[in-house]
Amino acid sequence: MKIPFGITTADIADAFKAVFGFAESQVNEQAKGNAKLYTYDDLPAPGDGEVNPETGFVSIKRVPKHPIPWWKKAIILLVVVALCGTSIYLGFTNFKAVETVYELNEGGQWGLKYFAGESTKVSLDLSYVQEKRTLSKFFLTPGFGDWREEHFEKITLEYKPATDTEPEQKADEYYVCKTCGGEFHSAIMLSHSEWTDDLTKPLQYIKEFGSADAVYLKEITIGKDVTDIGRMAFNNCAALERIIVDTENPNYCDVDGVLYTKDMKTLLLYPNQKTAASYTVPDGVETIAMAAFYQHPKDETYNAESAKNTELVLEEVILPDSVKTISEMAFFGNAKLASLPMGNGVEYIGKDAFSKCYGLPPAIYLPGNVKTIGDYCFYECGSLDVIAFANAESGIAFEGKYWRPKIDKKMFQTNYPEIQYGVTVEQFTALSAQYNTQEGANNG
Repeated sequence: MKIPFGITTADIADAFKAVFGFAESQVNEQAKGNAKLYTYDDLPAPGDGEVNPETGFVSIKRVPKHPIPWWKKAIILLVVVALCGTSIYLGFTNFKAVETVYELNEGGQWGLKYFAGESTKVSLDLSYVQEKRTLSKFFLTPGFGDWREEHFEKITLEYKPATDTEPEQKADEYYVCKTCGGEFHSAIMLSHSEWTDDLTKPLQYIKEFGSADAVYLKEITIGKDVTDIGRMAFNNCAALERIIVDTENPNYCDVDGVLYTKDMKTLLLYPNQKTAASYTVPDGVETIAMAAFYQHPKDETYNAESAKNTELVLEEVILPDSVKTISEMAFFGNAKLASLPMGNGVEYIGKDAFSKCYGLPPAIYLPGNVKTIGDYCFYECGSLDVIAFANAESGIAFEGKYWRPKIDKKMFQTNYPEIQYGVTVEQFTALSAQYNTQEGANNG
């Protein structure tokens, strides 16, 4: 068998033997220097090799029957590497193919268990269980438009030889159009798949992480019957622009694409790809839910330096004084936040609430109602120089010893932001101006 570049199957076999060490073997290593060369076809029988007069041992050196140049070996190896890489890639992409898994719980309710998407799936409707149906379309010629299968009746014409009165009839198939006066049209039938709603199976819940990491989704629709959305159900939907909730849903609603509970007391999710630089949370909201503003870094080397060039645009979130709880990871990864989202009513700040918020100013202020701070709350917020509390230290519960960030300002020396307690608003204003001036001088 001949292959491009003049490479034969024998060349491939020899190349593998050469690369993997199969081309050469010795009956006796001591006689290697005096070995006689044989081709595969001419190998002597055992005992018929060349005898070394000094050692008395037989030495045989095997060499490829078809010696090939180095450049052919290189081409073969490149092809092998390419084939292996292609196999790995295809295996990975198949693993990431579109998959929607529903489940029926013991209470007879249908829910979304898992959804994984690819670039062709940019919207997800969570109103009903959807089933995949294969449909046929008829494309008439010329330019008559496209019709569904139910619009046509298939007519099969059998072969008939010519007679004295009738010409020959060739075997053929036609489709008679039921909706256009029974006219005959030549048509091509093509099949395709569509997802259709099963109106007997309304979705009532979405499991935890049910659609997490669906990185191509731009729009999610939540149906009127959904009563429960699991935590982080839409986490890291990096392309998400908006969430639309059916107005008849009694549990959830959306305001300009942002997801809230119906009573407007909890902000559940702010989509990653909203384009505003500033967002004001409506008055009356009491809780910023877990990972509500979560931004997932798309690069594993994501750090304070690379974050400066990130595509994230959100620089400011204004919280009303009605907000009492900032939940775990609420603002995780918002690298461009230039001010700390904080209202006077905040009492609880959860674990990792502001982790990787690299853009925070050097001085931040936590008002007097703050009573609890979660561990790793300001993890990797290396821009912080001072954290000021309105409360005394005795009035605050810290849920771990790593709540404040480490700042590596000198080699082999770890520093932490300065902590000040019992600071008034007026005192903090002066303190903030001082640190901002210092930062400007350092950057200048």
